Amino acid sequence: MEARLRTLHQAMESRRNNFHLCRMIGALFIIFAHSIEISGMEPYYQQHDPDFVSALILMGKNALRLFFTFSGIMVAMSLDKRASLCAYAAARVTRIVPPLLLYSAVMVFLIGPLMTSLPVPEYFSRLDTWLYLPKASSGLFVPGLPGMFETVPWATAVNPSLWTLLYEIICYVVLVLLSMTGCLSRRRLPLTLAIIAGLYFGVTFGTHLRLIVPVDAMAGFGISFTIGVAIYHCRRWIPLSLWLVALFAGLTLLARGTAWAEIPSILTCISAALWLALVPKGWILGYGRVGELSYATYIWHWPVGQVLVSLLPGLLWPQLFALMVLVTLPVAFLSWTLVELPALRRVSSAAAVIRRAAKALRLPVPLRTSPPATMAASPGNAP
Repeated sequence: MEARLRTLHQAMESRRNNFHLCRMIGALFIIFAHSIEISGMEPYYQQHDPDFVSALILMGKNALRLFFTFSGIMVAMSLDKRASLCAYAAARVTRIVPPLLLYSAVMVFLIGPLMTSLPVPEYFSRLDTWLYLPKASSGLFVPGLPGMFETVPWATAVNPSLWTLLYEIICYVVLVLLSMTGCLSRRRLPLTLAIIAGLYFGVTFGTHLRLIVPVDAMAGFGISFTIGVAIYHCRRWIPLSLWLVALFAGLTLLARGTAWAEIPSILTCISAALWLALVPKGWILGYGRVGELSYATYIWHWPVGQVLVSLLPGLLWPQLFALMVLVTLPVAFLSWTLVELPALRRVSSAAAVIRRAAKALRLPVPLRTSPPATMAASPGNAP
């Protein structure tokens, strides 16, 4: 099987793959790690089993890195296939915003009134209530709702998981700026990647800036996204092999406990995920027909967990994890079926709206800086 699909480019020519499954596995890892936090049992394990807590943190970090690396691959492909930057912007907006709008509206107008400790009229009289919808839907903020989740271990935390979306959007913007300046052309791409790598290593090993949480997040997520972009553009020369996974895993073990472990750890996760996504065939491909549920799963899992511990206090984390999965996955399926998939089918219409708005504001509407690459299919139906 591996001999027949020798490179990533050859494997990605097929529309049948397991990209949806890989992203869902990453989402389940995140739910697992967060279920222990939401249940309030993390302090217990910090005291009695700190190694377990360290493993949880590593699991969560690697799952997020995997998401950003996959995003780098998919978004680089999206940019490469689009005829204009308006089309690229439309693809990104229709992927990110609609499920956030659904989530925000349900939180404000359904879950909020049911779960707030305030009288409903007072809840709707608060400015924070009405600002939640635009702020959370933008992906740029992590707002709260008045009177929500005040008696749970993570008190008042409506959905802190949304914090990563800001860094995702920053990656999208930087990528399009690099494209507009020609930095992603075949001639300039190696220099662009070298400069980004130099910035990463300089910040990581030459300064103490990664002690600052936003800097650390941008460095870790940014290098993961960059690796994904590099993988896409170098796909013709990247083999799909478990030996490659073993190599990166060995390097990760050698660098374990040091800052040098971050890069091989990302490469281990993404090489294993790409192998799983593109090599196994047969019955495992059946999950792809369900849809791309990982994004909505990520959006919904934390508030679902908060509602569960509010209604069923005293849940142990294994019980909470199982209930979070059982509740979140149907919600994610409804989000995909009713909102996300219809939105993705309207990318062309959204691009036309953006193009007309840009012209009305007399803004330049630049075309792509290079002709589209010839790709037979977008893995995982990425827009």
